[in-house]
Amino acid sequence: MKIIYILLLAVFFNQLVYSQSIINELKKFYHNAPIDCYIDKIKKNIMDEDALHSQGLLFPTLIPPTKINLNKDNIVPILTIQFVGTENFNYGNNIYNHICIDSSRVFMMACVDNNMNVYGFANYFGGFHTYYDVKFDETISSPIVKLKLKHLIRNINKQNPELILYCHVLAGWGDNSYNGFMFIKGNNIYVYNFPNGKIFELNNFIHKYYSLKRVRDLNHEFIPIIYSNCSATRRTGHTPENEKMICH
Repeated sequence: MKIIYILLLAVFFNQLVYSQSIINELKKFYHNAPIDCYIDKIKKNIMDEDALHSQGLLFPTLIPPTKINLNKDNIVPILTIQFVGTENFNYGNNIYNHICIDSSRVFMMACVDNNMNVYGFANYFGGFHTYYDVKFDETISSPIVKLKLKHLIRNINKQNPELILYCHVLAGWGDNSYNGFMFIKGNNIYVYNFPNGKIFELNNFIHKYYSLKRVRDLNHEFIPIIYSNCSATRRTGHTPENEKMICH
């Protein structure tokens, strides 16, 4: 029993060290990121999608790009992550070991007013479109859901996060479809549960609320609409070079 206990303790310790290493890497990447470069890339993505709309190649769902303001004063950079290799995940594994930065998105920008009220998201909120306008979304029938989305950043900031994360494959369905928001605080990642505002540590959240099949399906991502004219997906970790938007 002592040998088994020591082995289990060693496995737990190694997972803990690796988790902290991942979190440190995310923090380092975030704080060293050239935000101006990412803003320029996101602006180009928005203009490219608008051009496709103008050519009749995509259904027009955007507001005119000239009305989208991505100045530093009114954005909150949100680091986007994805999960890789989850097809081999088993209960007892640490989901942190499957985290990496989503290279086709890298940053999503929450567009906010002077009171930190969210009015839009730039760069693939939900996985597909380059811009999402909260008021423009007619699929949200509940004024309560719109209000929660409007106050999202303010409510997360109440937790004093070191940085905010987003992963569109955690989004869910129905009233839960605006999940996917997380934040780093200390050595942990926390999920901000959109419907009720509750906070869950990521690994506990995955083990408690996700079936094994659903965890293993986390290794897929939506292909941005500017690269595919349909709701296509691909396996994470296979982003073509021309779709990567890492700034060096």
